Amino acid sequence: MKSSVIVRFDDFKASQHKLNRIRGDVRAPSFIDLITGADLEANPRVAKKGAVTKEIEDCLTDCPELFHYKSKGLLVACREVELLERNRVRLRFEDPELEGILDGGHNTLAIARYILRQALGEEADLVLRKVKTWKELQPVWANYLDQIEAIRDEIDFLIPMEVIYPIDESDGCDEFTNAILDINRARNNNAQLTESTKANKSGYYEEIKKNLDINLARDVEWKSNDGGRIKSRDLVALSLIPLSVLPEDVFSSDASLKKKIDNLSTMIFSSKGNCVSLYNEMLQHEGISQKIENKGEIIEVVHEGVQSALVMMKDMPKLYDLIYEKMPISANNNGKKFGKITGVRFFEADNVRSDNPKHLKRPPKTKFYSREVKFDYGEGFIMPLVFALRELMECKQGVVSWKVNPYRFIEDHLDTIVDSYYGMMQGQNFDPAKVGKQQSSYKIAQDSFKVQVMLHANK
Repeated sequence: MKSSVIVRFDDFKASQHKLNRIRGDVRAPSFIDLITGADLEANPRVAKKGAVTKEIEDCLTDCPELFHYKSKGLLVACREVELLERNRVRLRFEDPELEGILDGGHNTLAIARYILRQALGEEADLVLRKVKTWKELQPVWANYLDQIEAIRDEIDFLIPMEVIYPIDESDGCDEFTNAILDINRARNNNAQLTESTKANKSGYYEEIKKNLDINLARDVEWKSNDGGRIKSRDLVALSLIPLSVLPEDVFSSDASLKKKIDNLSTMIFSSKGNCVSLYNEMLQHEGISQKIENKGEIIEVVHEGVQSALVMMKDMPKLYDLIYEKMPISANNNGKKFGKITGVRFFEADNVRSDNPKHLKRPPKTKFYSREVKFDYGEGFIMPLVFALRELMECKQGVVSWKVNPYRFIEDHLDTIVDSYYGMMQGQNFDPAKVGKQQSSYKIAQDSFKVQVMLHANK
């Protein structure tokens, strides 16, 4: 959807080389229109209140006339720019994935909070108390737009601003599109932009997103500081399990990549960062993805086998939660005393007032769907079992699918699997970190699953 905003510069300079560029200082009243009309979607990091934004707000409060000397301002990318009279510039945004504020999101958030504080007076502290991110600020800004407009002429400071847009040549738009992501990454590297955030910006996670439950996808922190309850790297790690079921020849031309896939099991627990890197490498492999036309470096998955593996992500988080809930119950069904393991805590309604540190005041919740469960414990205990879900999958004619109903399988066979698996846990002194890092843990879990799959098939 197109949006348009006119900003007025105090002064600006224009230059051209591969891209058009305008640099200058924008007056605060005009900046209100930019905040109202431009989104932060193009910025891979999400602005969040913190020490940086506080320092900016303090500067605006104490010495607004010096702000444009102290701040690097913001960088805006826009596909269409029109130079008007009296130092005014019309910005037309067409594609929020590429255009908008590329750098300076924290400046924008802090300026918006400062303007709201001026507009709301004594009411400001109450209204802004819970406004910590751009996502939280946007509805507040919209609700109080009348009050903001009323003080438009009272705020007087300058904001450094840089605008880049395509040159007026046949390949100008292509040059612009191809440059945006590189500029985006470079400008945000100083802020330690995570690899997962960069990958999300480049479209690597779209295939995962579209296969997740909508409500679960909304709870994921796809971008740094987004505030999501679930880290994207945890889902990326899970996605490697079905991806590992693909035939060897899919990635056989890259010996280094194949070796990493072969050593995947313990990585899923002990190194989520390496999981993100491996996933990105897999999608960059020849034939797996391609650039979307007119989207610069943004990619889409085109390999049918990889697409089918990522379809499994509609089940993987649910199955993780199910195993987390059921594993302690299966242990106790086999006469074990799971609650007595050091580090394991549990909730019992009759013991909420107990001083025993093992007793929780409220029920713990599962990682992905926040379902209330009885036991709270380290995920290293279950990661070999979660990884062993690959034994319930098959790849026929290059397409990954379930060969048995995984939910029914867990309900029917987890007690038997945990009975033998528990001895391995005991051998690791019930240390979830050791269980999750030992290759032998994964082999035992997979062997147990294989046996039960054969028995399940013969029922």
